[in-house]
Formats: sequence, C-alpha cells, structure tokens
Amino acid sequence: MIRHLLRVWLPDRPGSLGELAGAIGNAGGNVEGVEILESGAGRAIDELLVSTDDIDPVVMALARVDGVDVEWVK
Repeated sequence: MIRHLLRVWLPDRPGSLGELAGAIGNAGGNVEGVEILESGAGRAIDELLVSTDDIDPVVMALARVDGVDVEWVK
C-alpha cells in the first residue's frame, strides 16, 4: 500500500473525525495518523496519513461527506 498525506477541512463538532475515518475505511483506505493543525469558527484543519493502493476512491468518498473539503493530497 502507498502512503498519502491529505490536508482536510472538516466541521469542528463531535463525531466528524469518526465520520471522516469511516468514509476512508469504506473506500479502502487505512488511517495511519492524524494531526489536528487548527480549529476554530466551527471548522478544523487536519492532516491525515492514509495508506491505500488507490487514493482516488478515498478522495471521492471524502467529497461526499457533508462539510468536508480536501485541500490537497501528497
């Protein structure tokens, strides 16, 4: 599996990180690490280390999660 670093904006509320992780898992990705960079004004910016053979289904799954925006993938 290939490791990818994603920077993601998400709602700053209970359960949003769990919902994000569930979407990643359902798309075939495995969350290996999370760093919360910033939170405030109802939004959080997180960087996630995700391992998967194909990142595209993961990014598409995150786009379907309400309030989540993928800033970039490396």
